[in-house]
Amino acid sequence: DYMKNCLQYNQFPKASLHKIPYFSDLPRCRQKEFGPFVFFAGRLIRQKGLGYLIRSMRYWPEDLHLVVAGDGPQKEFLSRLAERTGNGRKVVFLGAISNQEMQNYYQKCLCLAVPSIWDEPFGIVGIEAMWCAKPVVAFDVGGIPEWLEDKCNGLLIPRKDIRAFGKAIGLLFDNPKLAEQMGNEGRRLYSKKFRKKTHIKQLIDLFDSIKRNA
Repeated sequence: DYMKNCLQYNQFPKASLHKIPYFSDLPRCRQKEFGPFVFFAGRLIRQKGLGYLIRSMRYWPEDLHLVVAGDGPQKEFLSRLAERTGNGRKVVFLGAISNQEMQNYYQKCLCLAVPSIWDEPFGIVGIEAMWCAKPVVAFDVGGIPEWLEDKCNGLLIPRKDIRAFGKAIGLLFDNPKLAEQMGNEGRRLYSKKFRKKTHIKQLIDLFDSIKRNA
């Protein structure tokens, strides 16, 4: 919806725009644990907001640490930031990892953090976490509210509010039943809106409609 609105704002004809939901291509997590770490997956660039997430760690419970999957030009800066904020031993940089490894971390994390500070068109890592029944904490930007319902399958935080972001993660850590409840709700929402078969059916229906009207 966010991207559709952007295109309409830029004068694309409304009738030519069709929204088809994303889906996750990860296998479903068969086991579910809530380990003492927050998972981040994305490019290590300023727009993805990992620096804000690292700064938010001052508000986390002491036993919680951060696992980062991804690579990018800000890796050295972010590593130094973790050291400078006293979190050097609590932030693990994995680099780029496989889909199977991604699934393993989704399966074991407390939650997924999406601290993007730019207007994400969608944020597909969010529905990957939902598919694995994990809650998401994210800044309220771009298309993220299309799949993240605040206090339902996770928590939406005002952009760049690191204190609120850190406190939200602490809330999930201190309330494992709430984290599990939100994760299960995310799985339900995924099944309703973002399944692969739903995507394919809507794509085929669109092609058929174009063919009939050609």
